[in-house]
Amino acid sequence: KWYYLKADGTMSTGWVQLNDKWYYFQPGDGTLIMDSWAKIDDKWYRFESNGVMQTGWYSNNGAYYYLNTKGVMQTGWKTDTSGNKYYLDSENGKMAQGWKTIDNNKYYFAQNGKMVTGWLEYNGSYYYLDKENGKMVKNKTVTIDNTEYSFNSDGACTSNVNGISVTHATTGTTQTTSSDTISSPESSSSTSTTNTSVNGSTTVTTTTTTVTTNTSSGTTTTPASGTVTSGPTSGTVTISPGSTSSGNSITASSAAPANVSTNTGSTQTSVSVSGSSSLNEGLTVGPK
Repeated sequence: KWYYLKADGTMSTGWVQLNDKWYYFQPGDGTLIMDSWAKIDDKWYRFESNGVMQTGWYSNNGAYYYLNTKGVMQTGWKTDTSGNKYYLDSENGKMAQGWKTIDNNKYYFAQNGKMVTGWLEYNGSYYYLDKENGKMVKNKTVTIDNTEYSFNSDGACTSNVNGISVTHATTGTTQTTSSDTISSPESSSSTSTTNTSVNGSTTVTTTTTTVTTNTSSGTTTTPASGTVTSGPTSGTVTISPGSTSSGNSITASSAAPANVSTNTGSTQTSVSVSGSSSLNEGLTVGPK
């Protein structure tokens, strides 16, 4: 266990800033929280194995979380600086991947968390996700690029889809004649090679995509920008799931903040949504 003693020899508790890094020492026994989630003043934080408060993207066992510049775990709709939209589960903060139902509307999120818009090919069927808001079109006929397309109650297109530009769910890339790059939240790259042949009046395009990633589980991958200047007053620490407590001290858990599963396949998960905000806007709680 680690402790921090002030110059006068007294033990520090609560938030402490050392060399521009933030640490949290538990009220009561003063032990440093390390390699764990902790709920402090009703906000979730994640601390590295050396006790440093994490910021930016954090990955663990294939799940991604986003901690803003104040270290607070984010939930709900978020938008990055490039305009890409993400959804972080309102219960446990996990980044949405695959199909997800939000406020009775169905959306699709790529494996890097970005909300997909436009045409999507999924398990051999074609779907259309509104280019403005990402909502899946279903049970109607709409005009897209001057062509009418019909969609059944499941959202699958029942019309001829020749000649469309489509994103493939298996790769998260759009079938075009140029390379497509995937970058956030994981560090990855994608290259595409396209062969086109003409058979009668039909043009057949075959795209081969190779994706390389270098994200390690349990590490911060894309830190958010921001400067930490001063700490808050010491607050109440709430035990995270699987933790143990004694008096005012806790042993925080390495488990995620809530035991709620996030949909990564075709099964829908209904959640509630609050307003939209930027991924890097930060909050006014936690380290300031």
